[in-house]
Amino acid sequence: MTWLSVDIVGVNVNLAQITLLAMFFFYLTLDWILAVVFLLMAGALEVLATRLGDRSLDSENGWPGADQSAKPASDATSRQEC
Repeated sequence: MTWLSVDIVGVNVNLAQITLLAMFFFYLTLDWILAVVFLLMAGALEVLATRLGDRSLDSENGWPGADQSAKPASDATSRQEC
C-alpha cells in the first residue's frame, strides 16, 4: 500500500497512511487509549514499510536481485526437468 502515493501540496501521501488514519478514527470512536496506541504502533510499522519499499526500488542499495527482470526464463535449458 505504500507504493500507491499521490503528491498533495508538496506532501507525499500514500494509501497506507490514509488507511492508518481511517482506522485511527474508527478506533477513536471505541476508546481513545486504544486509538493512540494503535496510531503509534501502526505509524512505526508504516514508516518501516515505506523505507523498505523505497529501498527495494533502489538498485544500488536495494534487495539482492532488485535490478534483475522479474520475467521467467524462456529457454528450455534454464528450466528444471521433473
